[in-house]
Amino acid sequence: MKQELEFASFDDFAEMLQEEENTKNLSNQTKTDKKKECSTSQTSKGYHRKKDSIFISLEEYKKRTKKPKELTSIKKKISSKLAQKKPSKKKKIASISKQIKKNVAKQTRFTEPKKRNLLSRIILQEKIDRGSFEYVEDYYDTFLPSEIEDSKNAKKRSEKRLYKEVQAYEDARDDVTVRRGWRAFKIGLATALLAGSLALANHVGNEVKETFSQRTPTSIVSLAQVDEEKKDYYEAQAQEFANQVRENSGYEFDYLSDSEFLDGYLRILNKEKKMSESQFRGAMYSFKDQERLDSIVSNCFGEEEYAKFSDEQKRDYRQLAFELLPVALPDVFETNLYIRNPIVYDELEIKNDLKTRGYKIELVVNGDRKDTVKAIGKLMHISNVLKAAEAPLPTTNDGQDILEDMVKQALGEQYGELSKKELRDYKQIAYELLDDESKTYIKDPIEVEKTTEDMEIGD
Repeated sequence: MKQELEFASFDDFAEMLQEEENTKNLSNQTKTDKKKECSTSQTSKGYHRKKDSIFISLEEYKKRTKKPKELTSIKKKISSKLAQKKPSKKKKIASISKQIKKNVAKQTRFTEPKKRNLLSRIILQEKIDRGSFEYVEDYYDTFLPSEIEDSKNAKKRSEKRLYKEVQAYEDARDDVTVRRGWRAFKIGLATALLAGSLALANHVGNEVKETFSQRTPTSIVSLAQVDEEKKDYYEAQAQEFANQVRENSGYEFDYLSDSEFLDGYLRILNKEKKMSESQFRGAMYSFKDQERLDSIVSNCFGEEEYAKFSDEQKRDYRQLAFELLPVALPDVFETNLYIRNPIVYDELEIKNDLKTRGYKIELVVNGDRKDTVKAIGKLMHISNVLKAAEAPLPTTNDGQDILEDMVKQALGEQYGELSKKELRDYKQIAYELLDDESKTYIKDPIEVEKTTEDMEIGD
């Protein structure tokens, strides 16, 4: 039986219908939301936004949310520019790494290699071995290619020095062929020094000067009593002095080891400081000045041990005794009027010998001619290098090319400034300084010229 509904008025009936419709709509909306959450793979056929119960279609939503083409284009351009200005960190690091590898592989030197003869290459190896390129080695990584290029193209000679020193260092460093035989070359020189080294073995460290200061008293102590810190100081002082001699006189103490040089330096310095001016006065005028230097060395080591030294070692110690005079007695030898430089004395001996053979040397080598003294000192060192070589150098023109190279090495940039006669004198002196073995494959320039003159007359 159908149940009747009762309402007070028509308005109550309309309100009841509206509430049922709203409840039905709300129930349908809840079911739709749950269905979307459970199944994301299903695509909706329509999109609606609840606003006063008004629905819009999916096509209307796409139309309203569509981006203008102009805005998309602008964003693409901005993104492209940012990518150019700010490359990724990974790409930047990779680029730097690639450049480093390129520098290591190709940029191995600043200068162009210079074509050098064998003697020049041997001299360079000797220089790098004794540390003459320390400045270049210490600052090599800080040089800029522009600095080296500016030095190369400089007009002043002094400004070209950097380029030449770097070039010499790089040539010596990269000369693998000569460097391989350098150890054997040094062994040959060490063998020549062995006899004198044994004689000095008992003396190294026996007597060491306590201090180098000329204002404080000196005392002789045993090397065993000197701690390592003071020993390092003494070695540094002796090495600095040797560098000064090399710079001023061109002389190298080739036949003294570092310890032998240090021992002689301390002994002789201490001995000469105790001497007076009267002990030197008149020595040069009686031509006994070189004997006076020899006696100083002999007194320092004792006659018995001094007799065991080789002639080459005696010569090195005599030069050392001369060079130390201004240090030990500055008031007396501020102007040296008593003792000749042994380099000058040796050159005078050569000059007198050549005079008896009909050749006159016009080159003046005196104490006040520092350039000539330095050049002769360098020639002495180069001749010692040749003496230590285990095999003769390849020669042309009866070995005159080697003599020419020796003179070029000794004079350096002065070579192009001297007269033909001065260069000829240096060449003859270079020959006279050679040992007998070297003279077997390097001919006397005097004899070469005589042969040339005979050929010209015959023609």
